[in-house]
Amino acid sequence: YAPLAVEPPLLSPLIWTSVATGKRATEHGIGHFTATDAAGRPVPITSTLRRVKALWGMVSDAGKSVAVVGWWATWPAESVRGVVVSDRTCYHFLQDSPEQDDLATRGLVSPPEEAAKVASRVRRPESVTVQEASRFVSVSPAELARPFAFADELSHFKWALASALS
Repeated sequence: YAPLAVEPPLLSPLIWTSVATGKRATEHGIGHFTATDAAGRPVPITSTLRRVKALWGMVSDAGKSVAVVGWWATWPAESVRGVVVSDRTCYHFLQDSPEQDDLATRGLVSPPEEAAKVASRVRRPESVTVQEASRFVSVSPAELARPFAFADELSHFKWALASALS
């Protein structure tokens, strides 16, 4: 092992991709939370932007089974010997709204045959109860029932708690 050498900026996707690849951002290609799409809009980073294999790909190539759940920049989920449940399956703070359609067809889970099993375990923010939330925040049933709004901190809390309970 060796000390983790990460150069600024100290951003989660960059750091976690360095951990997963053993490479610096200049080598692995993930340097921020977002990239720019063909239309010039910022979009969340993806696994396809990573220029080198992650640990789970190396282990899979060596014939071993892997299970990866919620790691930064794992969407679309890569094909491995085992299962990848991408970081966008439950909650992603750069998404404007909840994604609830078919997990397999959008690359959230690989292999696609595991998508139904994963979907049955995913909690959504609207399922968070006052009792569950009250362990962390003081919130009324009416406040907790507010619909998702990107600018609302309680909305993000509900998504994060639902993800943690998934």
